[in-house]
Parts: sequence; C-alpha cells; structure tokens
Amino acid sequence: MKKQSSAPVKNKPQTETASKNTANPKPHGKAYTFFAHALDSFYALLNTKKRLLCFLALWSVLLNYLLESSLRKNFLLGFLHIFSQPLVFAFNTLIIFAFFSVLLVIKRRLFGFTVLNVVFLTLAITNYVVLLSRNTPLNAPDFRIIKSAFGVVTIYLNIFEQILVVLLILLGLFLLAFTFFKGKRSERDNSFSLPAFAIICCATVSAVFLYSGAVITAHFSDLPTAYKEYGFTFSFLCSVVDRGIDKPENYSDESLETLKHSLGENADTAPERQPDNTDETTVAPSKASPNIIFLQLESFFDPTDIDGLTFNEDPIPVFHSLQENFPSGKLTVPSIGAGTANTEFEVITGMDLDYFGVAEYPYLSVLQDKTCESVAYDLKDYGYAAHAMHNHTGSFYDRHKVFPNLGFDTFTSIENMRNIRRNERGWAKDAMLTDELMGVTASTPNRADLVYAISVQGHGKYPTSAEEFDSLYPADHPAHIRVTGNEADPEKPGVDYWVNQVHDMDAFLGSLVSTFAASDEPTVIIMYGDHLPSFTLENWKLKDGNLYQTRFVIWSNFELPEKDAPDMHSFELSSYIMRMFGFESGYINRLHQKYYNTGIDYSAELHLLQYDLLYGGKKIFGGADRYLPTNIRYGYRPITVSNISHIGNNIFVYGEGFNEYSHIYVNGSKKKTSYIDDTCVSAGNIVLHTGDRVKVVQVTTDLVEVGESDIYEISASEADAPDNWFHNFFAVDRLTNGS
Repeated sequence: MKKQSSAPVKNKPQTETASKNTANPKPHGKAYTFFAHALDSFYALLNTKKRLLCFLALWSVLLNYLLESSLRKNFLLGFLHIFSQPLVFAFNTLIIFAFFSVLLVIKRRLFGFTVLNVVFLTLAITNYVVLLSRNTPLNAPDFRIIKSAFGVVTIYLNIFEQILVVLLILLGLFLLAFTFFKGKRSERDNSFSLPAFAIICCATVSAVFLYSGAVITAHFSDLPTAYKEYGFTFSFLCSVVDRGIDKPENYSDESLETLKHSLGENADTAPERQPDNTDETTVAPSKASPNIIFLQLESFFDPTDIDGLTFNEDPIPVFHSLQENFPSGKLTVPSIGAGTANTEFEVITGMDLDYFGVAEYPYLSVLQDKTCESVAYDLKDYGYAAHAMHNHTGSFYDRHKVFPNLGFDTFTSIENMRNIRRNERGWAKDAMLTDELMGVTASTPNRADLVYAISVQGHGKYPTSAEEFDSLYPADHPAHIRVTGNEADPEKPGVDYWVNQVHDMDAFLGSLVSTFAASDEPTVIIMYGDHLPSFTLENWKLKDGNLYQTRFVIWSNFELPEKDAPDMHSFELSSYIMRMFGFESGYINRLHQKYYNTGIDYSAELHLLQYDLLYGGKKIFGGADRYLPTNIRYGYRPITVSNISHIGNNIFVYGEGFNEYSHIYVNGSKKKTSYIDDTCVSAGNIVLHTGDRVKVVQVTTDLVEVGESDIYEISASEADAPDNWFHNFFAVDRLTNGS
C-alpha cells in the first residue's frame, strides 16, 4: 500500500492548470481586446433600463439625421433641418425610436439592434444613390422594380461603386449572421420593459394621428416636396401602408346607377370581350378612324422654357415647327424627374393618380391581376387593333404582365426589335422607333391601329463632371448644341448632355412625321414628354408653366377636325383624342367627354368611378367583369426557325426576328447563345438527337421570356451527326462574312 500525501489532492490540478494558462496565454491582439471590451460594454448597456432608453433615443436622433441628410444629399443641410423644422425632426425621430423600443421586450437585443440599423442605414444609402439619378426620393414601390435595375446597373454605377455596394451587402449579411449566432441573450425585466414599450407605442401612434390630421394634405402629389416637408421616415412609411383608392363616402348601388344614367346607357352596349387578339368587327384606317399613335417621350421638355439658358441653335426645331402648325398645349403629368409608368397609366386609362396611395404605381399593385378600362379596350369596340411598344426591356414596371390587362394585342419591347442602336449612355436611341412604328401599322393593312409607344433615349443617369461629359462627347464627336448661361450650375454637364439628347429625339420626330406623311394610311401622332428630367429642379425658373407640365403636339397626315387644343391633364388626353373622332365607348371616357370644356369640377364622380372599377364591386357593370385579359403577343412580327446546321458540336439556328436578346432553348433548357445577325444565332457544345425540340426565345436582362418561336423538332437526318456539307459550307460562310 502506497503512503498517501497529507496535502489535498484537489489543489494539484488547479495549480497545474493555472500555471499552464500563465505560461501560454492566448495570442489576442490589441484590436481583438478592444473589440471584446467594447462588445462587453455594449452587452452591459443592453441589460440596463433607463440608460438603454436614453441611448436608443440618441441613436434614433443620429439615424434620423442621416436619413434627412440623404434626402438633401448634404450633411450640413441635414443638420440645418434639425433647427429649421424641429417639430418635424422630433416627430420622425419618435417613429424611429418606436421601432428601436422593440428591443425592450426581446432577449436577442444585439441581433435586433443590428437588424434595425441595417434596415435604416440601407434606406439612407439607397435614397442617396437614388437621388443622384432622379428627383423623386426612395419609396416602397421602388423595391418592386429592383430586379429590373440589374440590367442597367452599369449605366448608374461605375465598377468601383458596384464593388462598394457588394462589399456593403456582404458586411450587412456578416453582421446579421454574427449577431444572430454569436450574440448573447439579454436580461429582460418585464415590470419595466412592457410598460415602457406600451407607453412609447401609444405616444407614437397618437402623434401620427395628430400629425396627419393637423399637417398633412390629402395627397402626396408632389413627392419630393412632401418628403422634405413631412420627413423621410414618415413619408416612406406612408408609401408602405397607403395603397389603393379610398372608398368614397357615397359609394352605393344608387350612386353608381345615377352616374350610369348620366353618362348614357349605351356606354356599355358592346359585348363582353373575349381574351383573344381578333375581333369580328374591324375597321380600315380612314380620316374618321385613323391610326392613332401615342408617343410618350422620355424626359422630353423644351429647353428654351428654362430661364437663363441660351443655345447656339434651336435645340428642338422640329417640335417648335409642329407646335406652330398643329394643335398643341401644356400637359400636366403626375410625376417629376421620374415615374414614366404613371404618366403612361393616366393617359391609357383616363384615371387620376391622385386618388391612389402615396408614390403608388398601379402597374405594380392593382393591375397585376385586374383588368381596367383603357383607350385600348375603348377603341377595340370600334374595330381597332391595339399595340404597345417600348425600346427598353419589356419587364420594366412589369409591363409584360400589365399590358394584357389593359387590352393590348401585342407588346413590342426592345427584345423584339431590329437594328438596335444605343446612345452615349447605352440607352436605345429613339430613332429606331420609326421603322418599328411603320412596321406595326403595316402589319394590319386592313385594320386601324392604336399604338402606345414609350421612348427611352432621354433617360438618366446624366454625367456629373466636365470630364465625364467630354468622354461622352469627345473632340471627334462634338455636341451639336452648346449651352451657355449655366456655367455656375454644378449640374451643367448633365444638363448639356440632356439638351443634346433632346435634340437627337427632336430629329427623330422629324424623321417619324416625314415617314408617316408619305403613308397611305391616315395617321394621328400625339407626342409629349412624360416628365421633366431628373435634376435639382428647385433651382430651375421656368418662363412658362410649372415643373409638372410638359408639352404635347397632335400631328396628322390629314386635316384634323380641330385646329387648336387646350391645356389638359394627362388623364384627359386619350378622351380628348377619342372625342375628336367621335369614339364614345367606356364610362371613364364618357365622363371626361361629358364635362369637356365646361369648367365643372367632376372629381367626385371620377373618384367614384375609379374606385368601383378597380376596388369596388363593378356596380356600374352590374357586378360583372366587362374586360378580360388579352392573349398578348410579344412582338408584332413572328420569330421563326427555318433550319438548323452543325459545325462540330456547334449548332447554327436560322430564321427571322433574332437580335441580341435571342436565346436557343433545347428541350426547354436555355443554352449560352451567340448573336450573329437577324437571321442566325448559334450555341456551342451541343449534340442534337432525333426528336429534340429547339426554339428561340427572347429573354430580358432580368430573365423574363417575352416572345418565342414555334418548336423546331429535330429529324433523324439532322440528328447525331453534322449536317450535310452544303449546309456546313454556307454556315461557315455566313459566320465569316456576317451576312
């Protein structure tokens, strides 16, 4: 038996362990130690009561300052806002504080704090970036179209800025993951946390109701001004929750029946439309039923209306000549510096956007799954074919989804156009629309056409420096229009660039009217700007009109029944044109025509009718759907595949209607495709087998399919081996010569 020691055995391992830890300390650096101490201190703060509330209040002040600074694109102006509008600043700070007060009632306080900061800082940074390229602040509907932005990101952000955005996203994701998985749980004293949280929420809700009733107007019609007047946080939240049209107080069967009788029973005498692209009743173009083309021009505005600017020559001579010789006037549009789709919506539907929610795009809300009375449906009652056209991606603002609900038979976006040409910024040039507009009207030789065409050339982002302007207009490609009088304007490079783009668009108008002047088909073209360009428009002084007014001209290749046109809102324009030629179909159209040139305010009736058609029970139609979606065709000309040739493992698909957006699909699988010319596309590393199904599909930059050819099925003679020498020879010849 071994003799036992009198010393306690349990002390030995403790001594050894302590000695080992002292001899081999963990290699933590100063930065790690500082971070660890800071994190421990913050954990301690999160476990306090009154100190935590004070900290969150001060933090809310800081975040609100950053948001307001992003709205003004200047930290100093954000600071001055605190003193110039202290109540507005305090109110918006209270809203942010209410969000952060949620931390009082949760245990994962560090994670919750990180989430809220990522959200608010993302809003501040995104709003700042958005305002660099447009006049309208960030709002909730903008996030609905973010997928379409990927196709034009290189226009708005340089490579350094793109990398910075990616790094910020990765940083945000890292912080969220770290605080979720590694963050400690905080202690929670419900006797303090729950009452404090309840008091803050009640105070905030009460303030919102009092503030809304006492200060805020019924509509945010001027969004840039509203954001600055009411604060970014409150205005953005309004754009989140305020959707649709408020129900009129007098909405009832009786009120709709009265309105129906006042507009005439025969406004709804046409049979219920079927979802197809043909009508038994058609009408050939004539002076009584001409082709009608609405041409909505991106950021087109008369530069000579800007006080203080002078030019070496008239920047828009064609448009000025048309104004002198054809009916023209001022058009009040719903947007400023952005919002093409909303001007478009008002013209097509005749509906006033003021009745919708804050910053709402009906294209992205109610029209996603509902049909709506429109100039397309109205004119189809008279035998017209209805076409939409846009020389930009077809999925932007979800137009590919919405246009069937507005009654259009075809939609030709840039993915279905030929001879694509781009300006110095990469936007499609409007000049390419001349051939497309002639083509779509010629595609229905025995039928009158309605065409709603949207241009894109005048779109920003505009250059911000003289060097950037010079890179777009180098010495061997000088700007046609030289602008003076704005030398002190920091936005001069952008304004000069925009003026020259407008000048190019004006030349396109000259080519367009010359082409249609020689057409045998009577045609009317209504051309107008969708909104002013996205500059700091508060600094502009206009010689005539206001910032929400653009110009319109009604041109025709025959004598119009009217020589002059009044100024009007964009939601009155299509009804004015239909009234000119005696087209009375549709209740909204009839409502505008009933009160045309009377000076009577009929906004209550328009509100009632808009609500009933889009959000109510369609009482004016007896509760039934008057309009059904069309089976829209993407592109007015067909995409065809005529034959397929092999060279090794490469296939060459021949046909018609191809462009840079064409992709070869084999058995439903998209292949990496090379565009050769309008009649040939190719793909590599493919061996076709008997029965394989090949087609060519037009795909947008955000991967939406907008048109395709018929299926081409591979026969036994075409499968498994290269095609015959004849096809191979000509395939190589076409590839080599580009013909």
